[in-house]
Amino acid sequence: MIERIQKNAGGQWLPQTLDTFKAGDPEAQVKGIATTAMATMDVLTRASKENANLIVTLEPTFFGQSDGQPARPIRQGAVEDAAEGVARAA
Repeated sequence: MIERIQKNAGGQWLPQTLDTFKAGDPEAQVKGIATTAMATMDVLTRASKENANLIVTLEPTFFGQSDGQPARPIRQGAVEDAAEGVARAA
C-alpha cells in the first residue's frame, strides 16, 4: 500500500528519508487507512475502532525527528495493538 501511495502522490521520493514504515508488517492486508498529523494514543484508539489498520502520520511515531530512538514499551505496545502498520510521510 505504501508503494501505491508513493506512486500516486506525485513528486520524487528520496532514497534516504524519514518517510518509512515505523511499526507493524508492511505486507499486512490493509483494511482501512487513517491519516493524521500526529499518531497520538487517541488517534491509535480511534483508528483501531474504525478498523483502520494502517496509520500514516506526519510527525515522528516514537521519539526524536528520525524515529530512531527506542519507544517506551507501553507506547510500542499500543502502536502494535492499534494498527498493523504505521508509516511516516513527512
